[in-house]
Amino acid sequence: MLIKEIRWVLNKEDSETFLELQKKLGLRNRSEVIRFSIKYTLDNMGDNNVKTG
Repeated sequence: MLIKEIRWVLNKEDSETFLELQKKLGLRNRSEVIRFSIKYTLDNMGDNNVKTG
């Protein structure tokens, strides 16, 4: 599940969704958006739900 969430963000990099997320959160660049998405995903999932594929 975690990998799917990260891939979703990466796939949306040039889309309005990605840019809107970056703007609304006040993030400066792609790396900050990726860090946020990973942290958000980990914070909102229990250890039982984290899968690598």
